[in-house]
Formats: sequence, structure tokens, C-alpha cells
Amino acid sequence: MNRREMMFATLAAATPLASCASAAKASARQAMSPSASSEVSDIVEEVMAQEHIPAASVCAVLGDQTVLSQTHGKASLIFDAPVTSSTLFAIGSVSKHVTAIAVLRLADQGRLSLDAPLSHFLPEVSPEWGTRTLRHILSHVSGLPDYFNGFGFSSFDRPVTRETMYELTRNIPPIAPPGEAFFYSNAGYTLIGYVIEEVTGESYADHIEKLFREYGLPHARGDDGQAVIKNRADGYKWQDGKYMRSVQMASTTSAVAAGGLLMTAEDIPGWSAALASSSLLSDESRELLYESWVYPTGRSSGYSMGWRTDTLDGKTPFYHHTGFVPDYTTLHLRQPATGLEMMVMSTGNGDIQDLGFRIAEKICPQSTPMSLKEIPDGNPDLTATISDIALRSTPVDSGYFAKELRILPAFVQDYVTPKLSEAQRENLQSITLVQDTRQGKDWWRRYRVLAGNKISHLIAAYDEQGKIGFLRRA
Repeated sequence: MNRREMMFATLAAATPLASCASAAKASARQAMSPSASSEVSDIVEEVMAQEHIPAASVCAVLGDQTVLSQTHGKASLIFDAPVTSSTLFAIGSVSKHVTAIAVLRLADQGRLSLDAPLSHFLPEVSPEWGTRTLRHILSHVSGLPDYFNGFGFSSFDRPVTRETMYELTRNIPPIAPPGEAFFYSNAGYTLIGYVIEEVTGESYADHIEKLFREYGLPHARGDDGQAVIKNRADGYKWQDGKYMRSVQMASTTSAVAAGGLLMTAEDIPGWSAALASSSLLSDESRELLYESWVYPTGRSSGYSMGWRTDTLDGKTPFYHHTGFVPDYTTLHLRQPATGLEMMVMSTGNGDIQDLGFRIAEKICPQSTPMSLKEIPDGNPDLTATISDIALRSTPVDSGYFAKELRILPAFVQDYVTPKLSEAQRENLQSITLVQDTRQGKDWWRRYRVLAGNKISHLIAAYDEQGKIGFLRRA
């Protein structure tokens, strides 16, 4: 057991997750009971019907045993082809932790330095972009913009090539100093993929596929939106009361290191074992993979390298990440304290995070935000502020924000602070406090949003003055 695993085990003994950790040991050699598996199936089918999800695949590993593997719906509506355990799904930004692992492995091998500037590998980028380090980019604190939402990217069916990316760096300046603000940059991760190619002499897809095969994953691979790929599910969206085929992604756009991988349910046990393996990364690199970025102020970004870091009690961490490309959605959930590793992959545009948390509660009760109960609110003014932001009752006021968020341009502040959907606003019943815990130099407040029969969550990090460092869906 390494130092990090010892820390997780110690913390788990005194937290709500401990009950599931004990259950995991007791049931490590058996799958879920038929009744529990049936309950999961009912949840998935219910959400698929409500949110028009054509296809879904769920695989959960507890300890070293696969305890749940289910497939639902149709991989192809045109040919009435069912989803199977070998159906490939685009996992979108869940790919980011794989990209980060590839870079960390190269660092472990002495083939690159995380603190080298981007220009060391890609001299074609602009000088402003080129000063940002790989460490900054992997943690989304490089200050680099994205290629979405006003930053020059038009559509997934348009090619994203090295030349277009280099041109982007020359046309759009960074939006924040490195290391001082969090901004999720697909553009940065796309450039990281080019760094991997420069260092290894292999394409990003080939390099990652070698990694997957080394750890026994039978099907996982890089995507190519224009290629014929056997067993890949078709993407669909619900529009005007019917399913429509999603936009065909360009080959280069679908294959970027920011979100260009495919996986099946049959790959998840092997990848879970790889993530737990001492041979995947050095101890130092493994810690970097899961440690949130810490700003010069000592506050945390709540994001590591390809993972959103989370906690229910301020002590015991767990990790999750969603992925989206048109029209595929994925959730990857990892709970070191319980031993749970789970992937939920789907087509369509359903709320995959909340679905995944509901499933996880059936496997490991009291291990996700779904298990939290309403608590007394000692700071109703802060709650009112957060509610105003989520509802956009008035324009977002940067005076609400701590330095790490205020440093971003105003339109970026608006983009990175989530707002409730139109349907949520129309059906809103309550926004209630369910968590208020100390996390390093921050406090984290989690709110349950009840809209109709739909439950979701928001989490805010705030400082001693009540200034918000981040607000996100969680």
C-alpha cells in the first residue's frame, strides 16, 4: 500500500464512506444481488425514457471484481442494433485523465519535464501561449482560452488541425496569468496531444492504444468521426419530438487529446486495474494526477489532472469527470475509499452525472451527493447570492467572486458559473443546503436543486469573506 492509499484508508475509517468500504471488502467476490441489479436497470430505463437517451452502457468495479455490467437501448436506431458490452462509446473529456497519464508516464521516463514551456515542444505556437507549462495546461490553470464559446471554434464537423490550432494561438491571447485562475481549456489539452506526438514520434491515437493494450483493454481506442469503426454506437439527439442523427465530427476534431477516445464496458475492469497498478505511474506522478491545483493564495481549484476532485465531508476525496461530444455523454467515477470504479456511457444528451450518482448509491450507499440531507443554513446571505447567480436573476456581479475567479474576463466569469436550465427555472421547487465543510483554506457549500422530479447539485468554494472561488455542478 503506497502513502496515498494509506491516507485514503485512514480517512475512510471515520467517514460516511466507511460503511461502503467495509461492504466492498465483504462483497468483493460477488456481483450485485439480482434485486439491486434490477433496481439499477429500472433507474437507467426510467432516465433513458425521460431524457431521450437511445443507448447506455454501465460497468462498475468494486475492489478487483466487476459487480455490475449492463447495456440498454440501441447502438443503431437505423438498424435496430442493440447495445452490447463490446459497443464503443465516445467518452469525450473523460479522455483527459488518460492524456494526463500519458504525459506523466513520459515524465517518469525522463522524456519530458512537466515544467517545460509549451514552446519547447511546439515552437509554432505564439510566444504568449508558448510560455505556459505542461503542468499548468494539464491542471487547466494555464490561462489559455478554449476553442469554444466565442474563442474561434465553429462546429465539430470542421477540422481541427495543427495549423488551425497554431493560428488560434496567434489570434487569441491568454485570458489569465498562468497558475492563478482555473479555466477549462480543450485547446490546451489538444496541444498536449501534439506534445505527446512530438516526444514519442507516434500519433496520439497510436500511443494511447499501446497503453491500453499494455493493460489488457480489448477494445478501447482513438476515435475518428469519419472512419467506419466496427461496433461504435451512433450518436443521436432528440429534436422536435424525434431522434435526429448527430453531426458527423471531422476526423481530426474527433481525435484530439482533449476528448478523442472510445471505450466499451469490457474495457472498464482492465482500466480500473491499470489505475490501481503500481506500474502505471510513479508514486509522485500518481499523487500529481489526483491532487488539486493550489493557487498562490493557498486556495484550491478543485481540479487535478483530468479529474474533478470532490468530498462529502472535507476529508475523504473522490474523483469524477463527465465527457461530452455530439451526441455522446459519459461519467467516470472513482472512489478510492470504497474501491468503486464506474463508467456510465451513453448516446444522446441526458444528465449523465446525476444518473451515475444514483447508480453508485445502489452499489455504495452514502457515497455520493445524492445521500446528503438538508442541513441548517448559517449563512443565508451567501445562499441568496449563489441562488441569484444560478438563476441569473440579475447579471453576474464580479464583486461576488474571489481573486481566482475575478481575474477572468467578465464574459468568461459568466461562462464558468453555471446557470439553471430553462426547464429547471420553470419547475424549480427549492435550492437547499446539504453540505458546508472546510476544505483546506476554503469552505465548500453544496446545494440540492429540486426542479419537478429532477434532483441536481451545485457546489461553491468560498473564503472567509464569503467570496466565491468557484461554482460548479456537482
